Amino acid sequence: MMRKEFSKRRDEAVDLFNAIDGVSVIKPDGAFYLFVNISELEKDSLKFSKQLLEDTGVAIVPGVGFGTDGHFRFSFATDIESIREGISRIKDFMSKNY
Repeated sequence: MMRKEFSKRRDEAVDLFNAIDGVSVIKPDGAFYLFVNISELEKDSLKFSKQLLEDTGVAIVPGVGFGTDGHFRFSFATDIESIREGISRIKDFMSKNY
């Protein structure tokens, strides 16, 4: 039951991110997070992550810590409404800043 629920969360998050101009993400086979590519818009993932947190209250993990700047890690290990709200805030932040 939980496996289906996490697949649903993952799939919706992937679709929502891929609908944002300049953003892409590949659907992972496992794990509870996505590795979101923002390199077309911002190469400095630490800068992006700090500003996103300050402006929107959404916490993500900069990709530079995983050796891939221009990306960030987004967890979908929460309820679907929180996922939708978080991605909506990220989308609004990007539209205002990029």
